[in-house]
Formats: sequence, structure tokens, C-alpha cells
Amino acid sequence: MIKREEILDPEYLPSEIFHREKEIERIKGAIGPIFKGKKGENLFIYGEPGVGKTTTIKFVLSKLGDVKGIYINCWNYRTPHSFLGEIARQFGIPIPKKGRGLDEITDLIKKRKTGVIVFDEADKAERIDDIYPLLSENFVFIFITNNREWIMKLEPRVSSRLFLGYVEFMPYNFEQMLSIIKKRIKLAFSPGSISEDVATEVARRAFLKRDVRVGLFLLRKIGKICEENGLKRAEMDIFERIGEEFKLKPVLNKNEKEIIEILKNMEGKTTGEIYGKYTEKGGKLTQRAFRMYLAKMAEKGILIIKDTGKGFRGRSRRIFLSGKYGV
Repeated sequence: MIKREEILDPEYLPSEIFHREKEIERIKGAIGPIFKGKKGENLFIYGEPGVGKTTTIKFVLSKLGDVKGIYINCWNYRTPHSFLGEIARQFGIPIPKKGRGLDEITDLIKKRKTGVIVFDEADKAERIDDIYPLLSENFVFIFITNNREWIMKLEPRVSSRLFLGYVEFMPYNFEQMLSIIKKRIKLAFSPGSISEDVATEVARRAFLKRDVRVGLFLLRKIGKICEENGLKRAEMDIFERIGEEFKLKPVLNKNEKEIIEILKNMEGKTTGEIYGKYTEKGGKLTQRAFRMYLAKMAEKGILIIKDTGKGFRGRSRRIFLSGKYGV
């Protein structure tokens, strides 16, 4: 059933990126000047997990040609010595694991003059401000993180020298998610082995979690179950065989998590009462922003909002958690 399992790996780099054309053009525009010997624009890329940030930037790096692209995952290279050493090694500079100081490594990197240096999961790096000596050279720095607030932790001298442009990756809408899932199915599976209904349900679950990786993991699980049971085609009953790890449970951001924790003890209370408890616990959202969050969470099926017909102009509302998605 599965022809090319690597297609279902979140690390797989496709030959074409869908629904990120605007972001790709923005990144290419920031990098473009260095091809003419000019200073490019440094970027801060942020967005929720599973929205294509890493895949998109790796795709752009693969198209740089003569300009060197350096990719650093800060989960693996957290300390200044490790990430600067890895930058040097990717530039072709032989750097032993130990034995060279940061100043010496930095001076060797500076001799390369130009390149694109990407720090993925940038918020996991320790003392990333140590790149400061490199900012005088013609490198383009790109920082990627799920945490928009991370940029505020940079030293003022570093952030002012970087003069970052911002690129936000929004979650895929359902139609976009479905087209991505269908494309991966076409590349990874034998023709006709995944029914249209199954593809749609996989996309729906990935959309609810706002993470395309959920769809890829689920497709792999479906393929394995079919192969283990001698099935030639996956139909909707395949979901009865899938475990709790794929329960419909949306990914929540920081503010949403704070709201959910309060609601666990205040279900059925009014918006005003819940907001009062939220501020009491140190929440930073304004009342208007808080109400907007509630509305968006209701749209995603995380919450249920019921009008009471009371209050100012009859707009008082009670908020309930939706059990449908296992929040």
C-alpha cells in the first residue's frame, strides 16, 4: 500500500511548497540583495507548530545556488560554542568539538563574508546574543520560533543591529490542509488505496489540531494498519482501529491554555465572571481581546457559547467546554 514512506515523514522536503507562495516571496525578497553584494534583510519567522515554517525555509535554502545557506536547529545546538561551531563546519571550516574559543570561531566565520544563517527553534538557544560580532558582515539571519514574544528577550544592541522584518505563518485553512494531504497521499500510496472520505477525515483532524504533521502521522498509521491486516484500501472504518493518540484535541496557544484552565473550574459562568478570574490570575489580555479569543475558540469547536438573554442589551453569555474534542 505504501510506496514511498519517506513522503509521510515531517522532515521530508517536497519539490513544491503549497499555500506558502506569499511567505516564500517575502523570504526571497529579504535574501535577494546579497546576490548583488548588498545587505539583505534579517527576518523573524513565527507561527504555531506544524504550519510549514521549517519546510518553507529549507525549500528556500535549497534554491540559493552559489550563496551558502546554513541551517541550525537550536534543539541540537543550544550553546554559543555548539551553534557557532556548527555554523563554521557548515561553511567548511574544520572546527574541533573542543579547543577553540568563541572569538576565534567567530573570526573564522566572518572571513566567509556572506551567507544565509537560519536559527530554527531559536528560543531554545542559550545566549544567542553572542552572534553580535557577525552582524557587521553581509550575512542574512533568519530566526524561527513558535514563540512570538521570544524576540523581546534579545539584548537591545543585538535587536537594534538586526533590524528584523517579521513574517507570520498562519495556520492552514481546511481546503489548504486537504490539498496538502491529498498530494502526500498521491506521492506516498498506491493509486486508490486511500478513499476520498478517509483523506477528508485525515485533513479534518489535522485542521482541528492546526498541524499538518498530525495528518502525516495519521496517514502513516493508517498505512501500517492496512498492511498488517492485508487490506488493499482504507475506508472510514479504519478510524475505529486507531488509538487515543489521534483523539480530536486541538493544539492550544498560551492564551488559549490559560482560558481553558480557568474554564475547567468555571464552566457555565458568564464571560464577565470568567474574565474577572482570568485577570485575577495575572492574565494580560484586554476584555475585548479576551472576548475575541472566546469567539475564535468557539469557531474551532473548543468552546460552546450560550446567550442568556440577560445583561446589557441581552448579550450576557455563558461559556462551556466542548467535550467533543477531548479538551
